[in-house]
Amino acid sequence: MISADQLIPTRDATGAASIRPGDVIHGRLYLNVPYGEKGEAKALLKARWDKPNGLWYVDAERVSREQAVRWLF
Repeated sequence: MISADQLIPTRDATGAASIRPGDVIHGRLYLNVPYGEKGEAKALLKARWDKPNGLWYVDAERVSREQAVRWLF
């Protein structure tokens, strides 16, 4: 059985992955971090930028949703 964190993102009409903040894919918890808060997300959660998807993410095993709740929506 496939767990939720191993799901492959769906594709939109252009073929791009449609990953949303709050999704966990391949062990990454994706976040919606405004530009002005990127330093804080990096310092507090060790967030990293996923350039192809245009979203920040953290290690889903290390950072809980409660810790990242501010940037999940």
